[in-house]
Amino acid sequence: MKLKKEEKLILQAFLECPIPSIVKTESIKNLDLMLCYEELCNYVYELIKTGKVNKLINSYGSGESFIFDGTYENILLKLISNQQDKDVKIHCMLSLSVLYILEKY
Repeated sequence: MKLKKEEKLILQAFLECPIPSIVKTESIKNLDLMLCYEELCNYVYELIKTGKVNKLINSYGSGESFIFDGTYENILLKLISNQQDKDVKIHCMLSLSVLYILEKY
């Protein structure tokens, strides 16, 4: 399956979006938000490069994937609804969009 133009634009916006400080410093439900962000980035680069991703293993190929089991998605959704900082909301919405795009491939 080939990436749609709109999907490419979302992926690019995600990669260019500044990382909020909460993502750099917080862990929620035993998930390091920065590690999740880095995983998303790695998967995005792989999708752009090859047109597919293996969601069963982490982006380094060293273990199970940890961003596709719903926990990270729920954290992003809670951050969107609980945060007042619009930059955090934008980052989380882009992250969710990227997660959904990755799940298609």
